[in-house]
Amino acid sequence: MLSVSQFLELNEARWKRTNRIRGGKVQRRKVVSTDKKFKIRKGKAEFMKSTERRVRALSQKRGARKRKAKLNRSGRKRKKTLRKRKMLGFDWWN
Repeated sequence: MLSVSQFLELNEARWKRTNRIRGGKVQRRKVVSTDKKFKIRKGKAEFMKSTERRVRALSQKRGARKRKAKLNRSGRKRKKTLRKRKMLGFDWWN
């Protein structure tokens, strides 16, 4: 049987708080699980089934591919704009 302090130490290791900072202000303080097999539900760490883990992994891969494509598109637009600005004499480094 675990003591109260040991139990709290084990539970502390299962989750952590993350902050999203925008403009110097904390927008969201979210509790996330540190173990890939668990998720936080109603303030407690809950074990995920293998099907849910597989679906999450596939969705994350799909999302990463979409993010990469969108970043590349915006990068191409930025490069084009900076090229135009350079031709007009508005170099951002001068």
